[in-house]
Amino acid sequence: MKRINKQTLINTTIWTMIIVGIGGLLFLSVQRKKNADVSGIVVDLQANENGKLIGEKEVISMVKKSVGFNPTQKSIRKINTRKLELVLSKDPRVKKAEVYFDSKDRLHIQIVPKEVIVRISDVTGKQYFLDEAGNQVPVYKGSAVRVPLANGFINAYKKGFETKPDRTPLKEVFDIIKYVRKDAFLHALIEQINVDETGEIVLIPNVGKEKLIFGGAEQMDEKFDNLKIFYKDGMTKIGWNKFPSINLKFMNQVVLVDNTPLQPVASAQTEPVKQH
Repeated sequence: MKRINKQTLINTTIWTMIIVGIGGLLFLSVQRKKNADVSGIVVDLQANENGKLIGEKEVISMVKKSVGFNPTQKSIRKINTRKLELVLSKDPRVKKAEVYFDSKDRLHIQIVPKEVIVRISDVTGKQYFLDEAGNQVPVYKGSAVRVPLANGFINAYKKGFETKPDRTPLKEVFDIIKYVRKDAFLHALIEQINVDETGEIVLIPNVGKEKLIFGGAEQMDEKFDNLKIFYKDGMTKIGWNKFPSINLKFMNQVVLVDNTPLQPVASAQTEPVKQH
């Protein structure tokens, strides 16, 4: 029993010394880290499919403004990474921010930007982006984001508009854009959305000269299905740029509108036919 107790005591002592040693090394490592200078700043901006919403220089400028000095060559202990994360996360363009130091004493800043889906120019002249959740994102100088533009008689933004039952022009534009983004063909086709004074929505494609008279956002499935069928089958028979407008408001058909005086209107159902 004495031998067993003696061996147990030796083992306990050894393990205690190991744990104390590791703790001491960790303490020294932490102290060295705190007293070390920041050797550099690394900004990691997650790719955005629509382009650059926020730039590296802007992120570094925000960091400098937050800490009150240039972090490079300053002591690590003077940098509060948690505070920096909170500051960066409050920027309306940022979805998530993470700040930490690596083994080479470099300050790493990882930014996940919001995914904006449309640029709005409303009836008051104010411009902003909407993200995929319907949040307003300001337009900053130098933002290189390519998304459809919606303009015309669009009501002013109100937080939570996307969940309210009111069919406002802004909500209809938002619903159309969300639908378009789910379809590869439509996503590549629609470049601009215009709302006229009556609230009627007109889509501007990035190919051809035709304007797509869409009406409202109701029955989008059928309207867009008719449009895709027409582009696939009708355009090959009629030809591109023959009519300035394509009306999608009528169910089960696509109406081709010629604005030239005394010209007939053509209608496309299964295939385009002339109306006299």
